[in-house]
Amino acid sequence: MTLEHPLLKAFEPVITETYNIALASEKATKNIVFPSKESYIGACLNDFNKAQNIIAAEVIEAYEMQKEREQAIKNHRRESIVNKEVIAELNLQIKVLENRNTCSSAAL
Repeated sequence: MTLEHPLLKAFEPVITETYNIALASEKATKNIVFPSKESYIGACLNDFNKAQNIIAAEVIEAYEMQKEREQAIKNHRRESIVNKEVIAELNLQIKVLENRNTCSSAAL
């Protein structure tokens, strides 16, 4: 499953950032003591909420980019001279975006 493409924004930093945000309170417990179990749970839930917001934004952005590329393919096919390389490149980008959405949606 390909998740990276040179013409798209890097995906690995987003995954790393989301992972670090989701587990920030868990990692912090090694260095600090929470006043109560409830405050720890609240901090963890807050971290998960932040991570879900990042994931949702990524899913929406990838979906919009995918629709733009699908429209570009339609527009390109209307031209008198169709460049198959351009269409193949756009299809490859669409596939990468679909893979990203599959991974991101599973995380939600």
